[in-house]
Amino acid sequence: MFRQTQVGLFLVLLATALPLAGCGGGFGDVSGSVTLDGQPVPAGTVTFVDRTNTTQSDMFTDGKYHVTKVAAGQARVSVVTPMAITFGEPGGTKSAKVGDTKPPPAKSVTLPEKYQDHEKSGLVYEIKRGANTIDVEMKSK
Repeated sequence: MFRQTQVGLFLVLLATALPLAGCGGGFGDVSGSVTLDGQPVPAGTVTFVDRTNTTQSDMFTDGKYHVTKVAAGQARVSVVTPMAITFGEPGGTKSAKVGDTKPPPAKSVTLPEKYQDHEKSGLVYEIKRGANTIDVEMKSK
């Protein structure tokens, strides 16, 4: 009788533990695009903060990113872009010369501030074990 109780208890514990073992275990690799108002963000860094509070980041160009080893489960995301910096002539004056052309505009996009903080961005995704494709879509307003 005692043996049957032990076996029964073991089976109950096993039945409870097996579904939990699959929850949130393992890691996923995530790739996709980063867009603002439907347009690819030219350059920046995307950061995933996973359920273990570990961060995984990728510096991306042309809106394409790939992040590895994100813990399976819910992850919060932030995106930052480089600050646009333009250089002028020293002293703030420019002397015109034949053939002068305007420098190309800096390849940068200014994102709304909330996207720079994974707690405020509203960008939350479910990461599964293995390969994940997640397009990080942001709005300017």
